Amino acid sequence: MTDARTVILGYVSSLFITFVIEIPVLYFLFRRTGIEQKVKIIKAGIYAQLLTHPTSFIIIPSLVYYIAGLFNLSEPLWIRPSRSIVYYEMVIPVAEGIFYCCYLKPAKKYYAFVISFVVNALSWGLGSLIPDHRLINYLIQ
Repeated sequence: MTDARTVILGYVSSLFITFVIEIPVLYFLFRRTGIEQKVKIIKAGIYAQLLTHPTSFIIIPSLVYYIAGLFNLSEPLWIRPSRSIVYYEMVIPVAEGIFYCCYLKPAKKYYAFVISFVVNALSWGLGSLIPDHRLINYLIQ
């Protein structure tokens, strides 16, 4: 069984890696759409991550497990990590795209969604290549 410290450090390292990958790419792509406010783009990326990452990886799964327990249901398939990629990589970019539309107000609204999908796909792809356990072991020692 995994101890709580390892789980928390794993989540924090995952969030950190997400920030490191997504914020620079997000900044670069939104600057190409004509949005001039540099700090606002960076803030948008930080805010979007702080809204969607904990919600999708902690709050929603916790609620699903709680509700499943209340009704004595088996674990939903979409919540299992091996099958959750479709959920995470489709719902998060849509939620972040909506946030970027409202916060950054790009000239063409679809820019926000395209950029969100590109950034999240890149983040997932690169993030899956990074061995999290090495980062966690470094933080624990």
